[in-house]
Amino acid sequence: MNPDLSAHIIQFVADNPLLDGRSWHGWDGTLAYRLGLAPAVPKVSDYADLEPLNPDPRTAPAGALHHFDVAPYGHTVIDVYGGGGTVLEATSAGLQYRFLAEVIRTSRGVYLGWTYHREEN
Repeated sequence: MNPDLSAHIIQFVADNPLLDGRSWHGWDGTLAYRLGLAPAVPKVSDYADLEPLNPDPRTAPAGALHHFDVAPYGHTVIDVYGGGGTVLEATSAGLQYRFLAEVIRTSRGVYLGWTYHREEN
């Protein structure tokens, strides 16, 4: 667990409930970028090209991006504490904390695995 990164994610959510005045829904790549967790790329296939996907969510560090193959562009959630437990998701109801197992169970897509790419933005 990286408490500084976890605190950064939580504070970002508190400070940025909206994306430039609109919902974060559909902007998970932008969310990851603004958190400094990924380069600005529009679709999950681009994230997957950064490095091999790790299929075991239990080994994901805080800040890891968990990827799903959901048409048309994919879906990404952010691991808040590491270990594939609590994740941050951009939904139609806003930014939400959920359990990754719940996201996997209720997703219309396939869980692809996770990547970790930290940048200072």
